[in-house]
Amino acid sequence: MPARSRATARGLAAIATLAFAPPARAQLPTITDYTKSFERRDGYFPLYWDGAKGRLLLEVPAGRLGEQFLYLPSLATGIGDVRLGLDRGAIGDEKLAHFERPGPRLALVLENPKFRAVSDDEALARSVRESFPVSTVASLEVVAEEGGRVLVDASSFVLSDITDVRGALRAGDQGAFQLDKDRSTVYQPHTRAFPENTEIEASLTFTSENPGPRVRRHAPDARAITLRQHPASFRSPSTTTRSRSTESSSRATPFATGSSRRTPTRPRASR
Repeated sequence: MPARSRATARGLAAIATLAFAPPARAQLPTITDYTKSFERRDGYFPLYWDGAKGRLLLEVPAGRLGEQFLYLPSLATGIGDVRLGLDRGAIGDEKLAHFERPGPRLALVLENPKFRAVSDDEALARSVRESFPVSTVASLEVVAEEGGRVLVDASSFVLSDITDVRGALRAGDQGAFQLDKDRSTVYQPHTRAFPENTEIEASLTFTSENPGPRVRRHAPDARAITLRQHPASFRSPSTTTRSRSTESSSRATPFATGSSRRTPTRPRASR
């Protein structure tokens, strides 16, 4: 092959390699530089408040990616009608969660401890894990990193309908409500971080052109109701879940069913 042809072939090969190479991760600023003008609240997941833009940022410390913690959403204020299930202090189910970083964003993943193999057989445990879904409930933009620590903008997640207020209102025939983010904000007095847990609270406004009678009865202007929700992240104990055996002898079952044992998991926060 002539020298010119060989050079051309090498050039084309180099171009093809570059075309199919994965894109390099963009260089992000350090957390120190990015947050120099923000208010810091140190704790299990440190928080930063960007008052100029109304943003809440959350730091995942070094070594904490993939680590389990308890995630517990709740309502801080209610709507005044217990039949709707939107009561002050209504607490959702505790969830085992962890953060993953598949790329330029951080995923908040809820695990599925309802189904697991009570066995030392890793192949069996993996088979059970892969047979049931997890839930990815948020994808947060990574805005800075430093020394293994990762900083994300958590505003979009915090200012979302985590407790499904709209679903409860719809199920109660109280109208189709929408979340108005322009009238929603982080509730500063109850947004705090501690060594063992991080607490975040948001004031959310839901709007409807045709609200139902129960909402009209309790709200000053039923077309715009403002509630506070409180998602909380707790450190998981060293044994992330406790199993409580339930023997088949404790209930009546047909003989054809056979004997079985269920082990419901119950996560607990260390306080």
